[in-house]
Amino acid sequence: MTAFGLCACVSAPKATPLARSTAPSAVIVEANQAANAPGVYPRFSAIPPPPTDVRPDAAWRSAVATEWTLKKTTEAEAAQIPFTLSDSEAWAERQQALIPPNETTPPATGSAAETQAYADSLRARATPPPPPN
Repeated sequence: MTAFGLCACVSAPKATPLARSTAPSAVIVEANQAANAPGVYPRFSAIPPPPTDVRPDAAWRSAVATEWTLKKTTEAEAAQIPFTLSDSEAWAERQQALIPPNETTPPATGSAAETQAYADSLRARATPPPPPN
């Protein structure tokens, strides 16, 4: 009921941008003429023939079955790969223990030169990751 009440508050000229206007405009006149003139009705003979370059249903069914089989095969092969990334917390602790203590703390807030020197030292130590196996 509330929606009906709200719809009644909207005036038709504000709701439709091509509504009749009191200001003469060539666009508005053409739009009103096109809206009031009956158009040409299509005939059934004007419907184009169905396309001939579309796969038949059986070919679609076969393609879907092939992709589904490939998906299941890939999933089965992936499930056979041994999972080697276990106990990651202990590995992280071991790696963090290898870092020298003076390199684990960021520099104190100081001059821009100290910050730049710290960033340069980090860039100098950085190495690219090893290539994938």
